[in-house]
Amino acid sequence: MNSGTDEEKLNAFVHLYKLSETDGLVHVKEVRLLLYTIKNAGIEFNDIIARAKALTDY
Repeated sequence: MNSGTDEEKLNAFVHLYKLSETDGLVHVKEVRLLLYTIKNAGIEFNDIIARAKALTDY
């Protein structure tokens, strides 16, 4: 996750976020992993949420 453009990182995190909510349950381990990697990648969590909500074809 450290390589690639900020746009590529954001898209990857959006997909991971959407996958984590598909079963209706978000597990603590998923949240920890997402938050840790988001912090290291320098991406804002709110940007991920906004982009995920904007997806209509997921």
